[in-house]
Amino acid sequence: MGLNAEQRTRLDLPQGLTQNTWAFGLRRLLLGYTVGSAEAWQGIEPFDDIGGLEASLAGPLAILLEKLENTWETFCQPTDAATWVARLRELLETYFLTDDAQESVMLTKLETALQQLLDSTEEAQLLIPYRFPWCANTGWGKSTSIAFPSAFWPGQSTSPR
Repeated sequence: MGLNAEQRTRLDLPQGLTQNTWAFGLRRLLLGYTVGSAEAWQGIEPFDDIGGLEASLAGPLAILLEKLENTWETFCQPTDAATWVARLRELLETYFLTDDAQESVMLTKLETALQQLLDSTEEAQLLIPYRFPWCANTGWGKSTSIAFPSAFWPGQSTSPR
């Protein structure tokens, strides 16, 4: 699974499985809603078992997938720590809205942690752009960016080698 074929490639997932993406599934839903039971169009079989209230969910799903794709693209671009904090704040604002008191406390804790991260990186003068390992195949900034060593990921050894 993946958002689209390009993301699958960046994640080193098998190529040629465009049908196993959210984008393809959404196209099938929308095509099915539009034409009902019909022949395949441009290699896409319409999913004709959608209508009524179910069809009204296709729009919000399309908006969510577009936001996720934009977030993915943004997060795969290497940048400095201050910009990462800004990106993470935007992620919280975009995807996490709540009226629940406990969830609000959690969001406040996350905001506090982001501020501490920003303060620490500024104090350490960490100015080097970096990217996350899951975006390693993007080709952006490979020569000027760093990725976190695997020793810093959960389950990995932190002992010197």
